Amino acid sequence: MLPNQFRRFAHCFPEPLLLVSEQGQVHAANAAGCTLLGVADSHPLALTLHDCTGEEQNAVARFLHACVHSTAAVQARLCFTGVKPAVYMLCEGQLLIDQEQTPVGQRLLLLRCVADHKPPDSNSVAAAQAVYHQCERLVHVGRLSTMGELAAGIAHEINQPLTAIAAYAQAGRRLLAPTDTDTAELLDKINHQAQRAGQVIQRLRGMIRRRDSHRELCELNRLVQDTQVLTEADARLHRFHIRMRVAEQPLPVVVDPIQIQQVVINLIRNGFDAMLEAGIDTGVLTITTQRLDDDYAEVRVSDQGRGIPESLSNQLFTPFFTTKPQGIGLGLSISRSIVVSHGGRLGVAPKLDQGAALYFTLPLALDNGDV
Repeated sequence: MLPNQFRRFAHCFPEPLLLVSEQGQVHAANAAGCTLLGVADSHPLALTLHDCTGEEQNAVARFLHACVHSTAAVQARLCFTGVKPAVYMLCEGQLLIDQEQTPVGQRLLLLRCVADHKPPDSNSVAAAQAVYHQCERLVHVGRLSTMGELAAGIAHEINQPLTAIAAYAQAGRRLLAPTDTDTAELLDKINHQAQRAGQVIQRLRGMIRRRDSHRELCELNRLVQDTQVLTEADARLHRFHIRMRVAEQPLPVVVDPIQIQQVVINLIRNGFDAMLEAGIDTGVLTITTQRLDDDYAEVRVSDQGRGIPESLSNQLFTPFFTTKPQGIGLGLSISRSIVVSHGGRLGVAPKLDQGAALYFTLPLALDNGDV
């Protein structure tokens, strides 16, 4: 939509309409929009949205960025200083779909401005900032999804040479003379480690490939112990130790095993991050399973970090809330959704003397295999 076309379209609207680029350049305005900007209708518009509003430049940029990257209209309250006295307007921005005739790199937005009779808000673009940050995180989630697909392909390719290594080790073992026990022992170790690496790859492929949820009867103790294989590399990297304290009695549950392992891994990685932030060099992360009195099983992950402030406990499971500089705030939210869908709950244990503990519960399977 070119400025001339915009004027023919917008002149009949009584409310201010602005045609703005993603960089903030005002390309056109209807009569009400020119009045709002403080310019004559025939005046060439050499203005930016930053020039004609009383908002800081970064705040306006975040609003425009949110408009460009959102599929729905984005609202923000802006103070227009081109008129005296200055007036607050509720601006609704929408990216124009047909962009073929616009200059390269100048995606255009249609801004509709409505008089705002509410008291001025000290944080007029808070909603736009929230959408902006949410869009950034969603873009990052998209990258993670792409990386997951790449990882699945890499895991498939790695699994083949690992299988070959194990086969060659077994063949070499059979060709050895019976008296060459040292070489036989070495080949047995090669075969064992190749098999172990292959199991890690298989579990990794199971975690990242897309599939329909499938629930089955599982032993929760074994399920939790298997996740240690997927996290022990991180533990060694940071010189952390994972201590397992599993219940003595079996804990049968009907679950999607991959989803439950995803929850456990999320809690383990959160514990690692907490200890890293606390500057702990050789921390211990404890994973405990137990049967509760009300026929539920509990998995608890305790770290040795600084703990969780009570003021943040209720926000931990909110989507996109994170205390980590590089976090996206989805791990605990997704984990809670998984646990709730299985009939359990995810929560924060009462404050400890050291560190924090997050736990989740699952209903134990009845004799007929139902939950």
